[in-house]
Parts: sequence; C-alpha cells; structure tokens
Amino acid sequence: MRTALFLILIFELIPSFSFARSACSSIPSNKEINNVDAAEELLKDSDLTGRELAGKFVFLRLRYTVIQRRRLDKNWATDFPTADCYVQEVLKQLTTITVQEGLFAINADDKNLMRFPFLFSTEPGSMELNGQEAMGLARYLEKGGFWFISDFWGDQELEHLKDEIKKIQ
Repeated sequence: MRTALFLILIFELIPSFSFARSACSSIPSNKEINNVDAAEELLKDSDLTGRELAGKFVFLRLRYTVIQRRRLDKNWATDFPTADCYVQEVLKQLTTITVQEGLFAINADDKNLMRFPFLFSTEPGSMELNGQEAMGLARYLEKGGFWFISDFWGDQELEHLKDEIKKIQ
C-alpha cells in the first residue's frame, strides 16, 4: 500500500519538477511524440532481452493495439517520451532506487514481461487486448506484477477499460 501511494505521489508531482533530463538526453526537451509510429522509431534500439537489468527499476510502457473508433490521438504513446524520462529522473533524484535509463515498451504477450515488476499504461480507453495479450497480463498480475493504469476520460472509457480487464480474469 505504501508503495502504491508513493508511486501515485511521484506521478502527481512530475509536472512540478524541473530536473535535468539525463535519463533521456538524446530526446528533445519537452517533446512529446503522442504518435505510435514516431514512438516505435525511438524504441527501435531498446532491448529488454540482452541487457543486464537485475536490481534496476525499469519504467516499462505497455504497447497495445489501438481501437480505431476512439479518438486517434489517444494511444499507448500518449505523453511519450516526456513522461517516461521525467519518472526516471524523479526516481533518481528522490530515491535510492537504481534506475535503468532509456525508453522501453513491451507487448503484453511478450515472455520478457515477467522480468519486470512495474508496467505502465496510458489511455486504456483506446486499448484492445487479444487473447494472447490478456493471458500474458493475467500471468503477469498473478505472479505479482504491478500494472499502473493512467489517463482515461469519462464513463465510456472506464466501461471499456472494465471490459478489457474482464478479458484478463
């Protein structure tokens, strides 16, 4: 419970911090992509398989299929990479956690998901999980993974999120 409250506090404080952006120094400052294709381009060199990540916190973003009937500007890449970089920097500045710098995203059906205790997703009102992804998330959560879901708008998106979560059960 304390961990969840701490993470919520960090996410709420992110906009008020103005840290150096060493975690993502190659990313233009204050540049949010909000576009899946551009996000994939930034992620093309990220490797979750060959890295030595033991003992490091990895801010890992959930990559998902976007439902086209929703607004097109809502997707898994919302606030990417700015939010990812700020969270990394805030954790480095305010905690003793060893943070793996970089940009990372994963599909819910990727076998490497189990290696990471924290998973972030945004705009779940546009998320659509297939059967394999739902099974992957179910296994992840059953094994103790923490899924932080952020940023959906209104009852319609909440109901959609509930429907997607039912696939996981």
